[in-house]
Amino acid sequence: MAPDCWPVPVRRRRPIWRVAQARIVAATGLAPLVALGVMLIGAGGAHADDWRNREWYLGLLKADKLSSITQGKGVTVAVIDSGVNGNHPDLKGNVAQGRDFVDPGNGWQDPKGHGTAMASLIAGHGHGAAAADGIRGLAPESTVLPVRVLSPRAKDNNSRKTHVDDGIAWATEHGATVINLSMTGGGLAFALEDAFSSDAVVVAGVGNTAHGVQAPARTPGVVAVSGIDQNGKFTNKSTQGPEVVLAAPAVNLASAWAGKLGDYSLVTGTSGATALVSATAALIRAKYPNISANGVINRLISTADDMGPPGRDSRYGFGVVNPLKALMADMPDLKYNPLIKGTPGPTRTPTRSAGAGTDDAGGGYVLAVLSVIGGLIAVTVIATGAIALTRSRRIRSGM
Repeated sequence: MAPDCWPVPVRRRRPIWRVAQARIVAATGLAPLVALGVMLIGAGGAHADDWRNREWYLGLLKADKLSSITQGKGVTVAVIDSGVNGNHPDLKGNVAQGRDFVDPGNGWQDPKGHGTAMASLIAGHGHGAAAADGIRGLAPESTVLPVRVLSPRAKDNNSRKTHVDDGIAWATEHGATVINLSMTGGGLAFALEDAFSSDAVVVAGVGNTAHGVQAPARTPGVVAVSGIDQNGKFTNKSTQGPEVVLAAPAVNLASAWAGKLGDYSLVTGTSGATALVSATAALIRAKYPNISANGVINRLISTADDMGPPGRDSRYGFGVVNPLKALMADMPDLKYNPLIKGTPGPTRTPTRSAGAGTDDAGGGYVLAVLSVIGGLIAVTVIATGAIALTRSRRIRSGM
């Protein structure tokens, strides 16, 4: 099991930062955790209000409009990860006791920092006057249920799968209706099936490797999330594959942090994108308290902004998540999961984003060929008409 982000602190920024990162990985036994590729660009002594200004994704996802509709109150999101620092000023009051499957405790231990970052993207409420400083998540009134399953200790590697399975089961038994899995690796079919049967929305990152979408994201029924950059385009930091369901911001995401690297960070990787989709699911469940997990998923995929080749594709899935549309659309609940093979898909076609082009080489080639063929047909029709008209004139003139 590995989270899909990796930190490099600002205060250690130097020309040989890659060497420093490698030394940290080797010293802590965290090499398996690098698989999903989250990178911490900054941490430590920067002013907290500077971090609020770095949250570019809040503008892209129209967070200001979302907050007037709902802020996620009453919804519990399980962050199954490295733990969560519930005492962080931007999270305090929003973190339940949770469970620690690594070192038995309440789940507030987070020596890695990754889980705290994910929690802040979901439920960060900032701090200071009018909560204007620090990190604000998309669902700042939701509750994070921390479930610690990841450990930096190499000796725990063999038990990670068991920890995650147990963690998913424990979270659903303790009120989580959204489960955030910003990690890859392991076969979790039975645990995920329990989550589905408990009516929980399961969201997982597709990863940042070239080896295709991994479990748990590739499991049918899971909302598998890829990443986009500040320009709304698919980032090469993200895995792609036919299992992708949605895309969300994944590059230079300002977040809270924990541990020796500081209190704040910029992270890059699909784990952050996963957290933002989980937060959107929490907003939907808060506004529609009686909606099923199937209905939440239907809203997510039916209202996404279609990007790349028209329809579902291997980079954006059904499109980029659009929280505002997901909240405001007039849509039915569903009795089936539209992501399960053999069931109908979304109840309506995702909206084609204005100005959306294709960054898929194959799709672009097909469109180009069709355009050329269309042009040739048009030229042929015009030429045929001209010849016919000339012949008609010749006949009338006796020539």
